[in-house]
Amino acid sequence: MINQEKVKDMTKMAIYESHGGDKELAISAYRRKDYVAMQMLKSFIYGTISFVILLVFYLFLELDRVDNLNSLAQIQSFGMGVLVLYLIFMAVFLCITYFWARKRHNYCSEKAKNYSTELNRVARSYQSAEEEK
Repeated sequence: MINQEKVKDMTKMAIYESHGGDKELAISAYRRKDYVAMQMLKSFIYGTISFVILLVFYLFLELDRVDNLNSLAQIQSFGMGVLVLYLIFMAVFLCITYFWARKRHNYCSEKAKNYSTELNRVARSYQSAEEEK
């Protein structure tokens, strides 16, 4: 005879897996420190690329001002300004990434813990059914 409780639990777990649960389980498999470090490394790379693209757009928009950089001192001050903006941009971007990655890992770990609890409950129900036979 089919146990309706087992079917409900297994259906709930299958729905979880098919609606992004597999990604959450993969994220929760990492230690938090490793997941955050991996996300920050990716953010550093993507942030640098984004900053360079924004800088190129800015340089195209302000081409006449860039052409007026005549002396080495003007070029150095412009370069220092760009460097300061890059450092500020990356600091903000990496801080946001850090907090986002920690929050996401905590959320995924909690979901994975709930999934594991459900899985254990189904496994226990199978064991009890085997023992009854």
